[in-house]
Amino acid sequence: MKRLEVMKLDNRAKLPTQFHPGDVGIDLHTLDNYRIEYNDGVVLIRTGIAVSIPEGYEGEIRPRSSTWNRNTSAWHVHHGTIDSGYRGELKVGVSRIREGYGWISDGERIAQLCIRKVPQVTIQEVESLSDSDRGTKGFGSTG
Repeated sequence: MKRLEVMKLDNRAKLPTQFHPGDVGIDLHTLDNYRIEYNDGVVLIRTGIAVSIPEGYEGEIRPRSSTWNRNTSAWHVHHGTIDSGYRGELKVGVSRIREGYGWISDGERIAQLCIRKVPQVTIQEVESLSDSDRGTKGFGSTG
């Protein structure tokens, strides 16, 4: 089992939480209160923590399923990738998708961090690519 090292950058920060063994996502908590307006664009929400993701893995910030179901808010949590070499504070990009404003409270579980193994690849330029059934067909091409 790999270890995720977490460092608090602020004494008020909460450590990420994983409620059930086998859960994919590790909940990230907010640091501070935020009042976000519909027209604020993307707001970076502080977590107050930094992590050391093992080499060969990446962290993916995703919305929590309950973020979409809460009646009191209308948030869009933006996906983000955390490379294994990054040691800065984790921040979560959030935007309001309903008119008006909403509150995000200090300590709230706002997003989840998923740790995934990623293959290491080399980049090689080629003159052509192998054929596939899909070819160059884009969005909606599968029906």
